[in-house]
Amino acid sequence: MENEYLQLGKIINTCGLKGEVKVYSTTFFAKQRYKKNNEVLIEFFDENGEKSLQNFTISSYRNFKGFDYVSFKDIDTIEKAKPLIGKFILIKKIDAKLPKGYYYFDDLKNCKIIDFETKQELAVVSDVKEFTASITLQVKKENDNKNYYIPFIDHFIKKVDIENKIIEILNIKGLLD
Repeated sequence: MENEYLQLGKIINTCGLKGEVKVYSTTFFAKQRYKKNNEVLIEFFDENGEKSLQNFTISSYRNFKGFDYVSFKDIDTIEKAKPLIGKFILIKKIDAKLPKGYYYFDDLKNCKIIDFETKQELAVVSDVKEFTASITLQVKKENDNKNYYIPFIDHFIKKVDIENKIIEILNIKGLLD
Protein backbone atom coordinates (compact mmCIF):
# COMPACT_ATOMS: atom_id res chain seq x y z
CA MET A 1 0.00 0.00 0.00
CA GLU A 2 1.43 3.27 -1.11
CA ASN A 3 -0.09 5.64 1.42
CA GLU A 4 -0.54 4.98 5.11
CA TYR A 5 -3.53 7.33 5.50
CA LEU A 6 -6.79 7.98 3.65
CA GLN A 7 -8.25 11.44 3.35
CA LEU A 8 -11.91 11.58 4.35
CA GLY A 9 -12.51 15.25 3.68
CA LYS A 10 -11.69 18.85 4.36
CA ILE A 11 -13.22 20.96 7.12
CA ILE A 12 -14.58 24.03 5.34
CA ASN A 13 -16.47 25.87 8.07
CA THR A 14 -18.08 25.75 11.47
CA CYS A 15 -21.80 25.29 11.99
CA GLY A 16 -23.59 26.65 15.02
CA LEU A 17 -22.11 27.54 18.36
CA LYS A 18 -21.46 24.05 19.78
CA GLY A 19 -18.35 23.12 17.77
CA GLU A 20 -19.91 21.26 14.84
CA VAL A 21 -17.91 21.54 11.59
CA LYS A 22 -18.98 21.43 7.94
CA VAL A 23 -16.97 18.91 5.91
CA TYR A 24 -16.50 18.55 2.18
CA SER A 25 -16.10 14.78 2.14
CA THR A 26 -13.96 12.87 -0.33
CA THR A 27 -15.09 9.44 0.85
CA PHE A 28 -17.95 7.35 -0.50
CA PHE A 29 -18.48 5.92 2.96
CA ALA A 30 -19.05 9.03 5.10
CA LYS A 31 -21.77 7.45 7.23
CA GLN A 32 -19.44 4.58 8.10
CA ARG A 33 -16.28 6.68 8.52
CA TYR A 34 -17.88 9.37 10.72
CA LYS A 35 -19.72 6.90 12.94
CA LYS A 36 -20.01 7.94 16.60
CA ASN A 37 -16.89 7.03 18.64
CA ASN A 38 -14.74 6.41 15.55
CA GLU A 39 -11.21 7.77 15.79
CA VAL A 40 -9.99 10.11 13.06
CA LEU A 41 -6.87 12.20 12.57
CA ILE A 42 -6.69 15.88 11.69
CA GLU A 43 -3.66 17.18 9.86
CA PHE A 44 -1.96 20.27 11.29
CA PHE A 45 1.11 22.18 10.15
CA ASP A 46 3.29 24.29 12.43
CA GLU A 47 4.97 27.60 11.49
CA ASN A 48 7.92 25.67 9.97
CA GLY A 49 5.62 23.61 7.73
CA GLU A 50 6.11 20.44 9.79
CA LYS A 51 3.08 18.16 9.66
CA SER A 52 1.51 16.60 12.73
CA LEU A 53 -1.59 14.47 13.16
CA GLN A 54 -3.89 14.79 16.13
CA ASN A 55 -6.46 12.20 17.20
CA PHE A 56 -10.11 13.16 17.49
CA THR A 57 -13.15 11.09 18.39
CA ILE A 58 -16.42 11.55 16.50
CA SER A 59 -19.34 12.48 18.73
CA SER A 60 -21.98 13.05 16.02
CA TYR A 61 -22.50 12.98 12.27
CA ARG A 62 -25.21 14.15 9.89
CA ASN A 63 -25.49 14.89 6.18
CA PHE A 64 -27.36 17.91 4.86
CA LYS A 65 -27.52 19.24 1.28
CA GLY A 66 -24.46 17.32 0.09
CA PHE A 67 -22.19 18.23 3.01
CA ASP A 68 -21.27 16.29 6.10
CA TYR A 69 -21.51 17.85 9.53
CA VAL A 70 -19.33 16.35 12.24
CA SER A 71 -18.83 17.01 15.94
CA PHE A 72 -15.82 15.86 17.90
CA LYS A 73 -15.52 15.04 21.58
CA ASP A 74 -13.86 17.94 23.47
CA ILE A 75 -14.70 20.41 20.65
CA ASP A 76 -17.84 21.92 22.13
CA THR A 77 -17.64 25.60 21.20
CA ILE A 78 -17.27 27.55 17.99
CA GLU A 79 -14.00 28.97 19.34
CA LYS A 80 -12.52 25.46 19.66
CA ALA A 81 -13.81 24.50 16.19
CA LYS A 82 -12.52 27.54 14.24
CA PRO A 83 -8.84 26.39 14.22
CA LEU A 84 -10.00 23.23 12.40
CA ILE A 85 -11.20 25.15 9.33
CA GLY A 86 -9.12 24.25 6.29
CA LYS A 87 -7.74 21.09 7.89
CA PHE A 88 -7.99 17.60 6.38
CA ILE A 89 -9.60 14.65 8.18
CA LEU A 90 -7.72 11.37 7.76
CA ILE A 91 -7.89 7.78 8.94
CA LYS A 92 -5.30 5.06 8.94
CA LYS A 93 -5.72 3.03 5.78
CA ILE A 94 -5.30 -0.20 7.69
CA ASP A 95 -8.37 0.67 9.82
CA ALA A 96 -10.61 1.41 6.82
CA LYS A 97 -12.62 -1.59 5.68
CA LEU A 98 -14.11 -1.66 2.18
CA PRO A 99 -16.92 -3.83 0.85
CA LYS A 100 -15.94 -6.55 -1.63
CA GLY A 101 -15.40 -5.14 -5.12
CA TYR A 102 -14.40 -1.67 -3.91
CA TYR A 103 -10.85 -0.34 -4.15
CA TYR A 104 -8.91 2.67 -2.96
CA PHE A 105 -8.05 5.02 -5.80
CA ASP A 106 -4.40 5.04 -4.66
CA ASP A 107 -4.26 1.25 -4.93
CA LEU A 108 -5.47 1.37 -8.54
CA LYS A 109 -2.77 3.85 -9.58
CA ASN A 110 0.27 2.30 -11.29
CA CYS A 111 -1.57 -0.97 -11.98
CA LYS A 112 -0.76 -2.58 -15.32
CA ILE A 113 -3.68 -2.79 -17.74
CA ILE A 114 -3.76 -6.25 -19.32
CA ASP A 115 -5.95 -7.46 -22.19
CA PHE A 116 -8.27 -10.09 -20.66
CA GLU A 117 -8.22 -12.27 -23.79
CA THR A 118 -4.63 -11.97 -25.07
CA LYS A 119 -2.92 -11.27 -21.70
CA GLN A 120 -0.91 -8.54 -23.48
CA GLU A 121 0.11 -5.51 -21.41
CA LEU A 122 -1.61 -2.43 -22.83
CA ALA A 123 -1.02 0.51 -20.49
CA VAL A 124 -0.55 1.66 -16.90
CA VAL A 125 -3.07 3.48 -14.69
CA SER A 126 -1.83 7.04 -14.16
CA ASP A 127 -4.86 8.38 -12.27
CA VAL A 128 -8.42 7.64 -11.25
CA LYS A 129 -11.13 10.15 -12.14
CA GLU A 130 -14.58 10.49 -10.65
CA PHE A 131 -17.05 11.45 -13.38
CA THR A 132 -20.82 11.65 -13.03
CA ALA A 133 -21.38 8.51 -15.11
CA SER A 134 -18.73 6.34 -13.45
CA ILE A 135 -15.33 6.07 -11.86
CA THR A 136 -12.82 6.07 -14.73
CA LEU A 137 -9.23 4.90 -15.01
CA GLN A 138 -6.89 7.34 -16.74
CA VAL A 139 -4.21 5.26 -18.43
CA LYS A 140 -1.09 5.84 -20.49
CA LYS A 141 0.49 3.55 -23.02
CA GLU A 142 4.25 3.06 -23.08
CA ASN A 143 5.96 5.65 -25.34
CA ASP A 144 2.69 7.58 -25.72
CA ASN A 145 1.94 10.82 -23.85
CA LYS A 146 -1.79 10.70 -24.62
CA ASN A 147 -4.31 9.92 -21.88
CA TYR A 148 -6.85 7.16 -22.45
CA TYR A 149 -9.91 6.54 -20.30
CA ILE A 150 -11.46 3.22 -19.25
CA PRO A 151 -14.75 3.26 -17.32
CA PHE A 152 -14.36 1.26 -14.11
CA ILE A 153 -17.47 -0.84 -14.73
CA ASP A 154 -18.02 -4.59 -14.98
CA HIS A 155 -18.40 -4.48 -18.76
CA PHE A 156 -14.74 -3.42 -19.17
CA ILE A 157 -13.07 -4.46 -15.91
CA LYS A 158 -12.77 -8.24 -15.77
CA LYS A 159 -10.28 -8.80 -12.96
CA VAL A 160 -8.54 -6.62 -10.38
CA ASP A 161 -5.46 -7.92 -8.57
CA ILE A 162 -4.26 -5.13 -6.28
CA GLU A 163 -1.55 -7.26 -4.70
CA ASN A 164 0.16 -7.82 -8.07
CA LYS A 165 -0.87 -4.39 -9.46
CA ILE A 166 -2.77 -5.87 -12.44
CA ILE A 167 -6.15 -4.97 -13.93
CA GLU A 168 -7.48 -7.13 -16.73
CA ILE A 169 -9.88 -5.43 -19.16
CA LEU A 170 -12.06 -6.28 -22.12
CA ASN A 171 -10.23 -4.31 -24.81
CA ILE A 172 -12.90 -3.40 -27.35
CA LYS A 173 -12.05 -1.67 -30.62
CA GLY A 174 -11.52 2.06 -30.07
CA LEU A 175 -11.02 1.90 -26.31
CA LEU A 176 -7.27 2.50 -26.42
CA ASP A 177 -6.88 3.78 -30.01
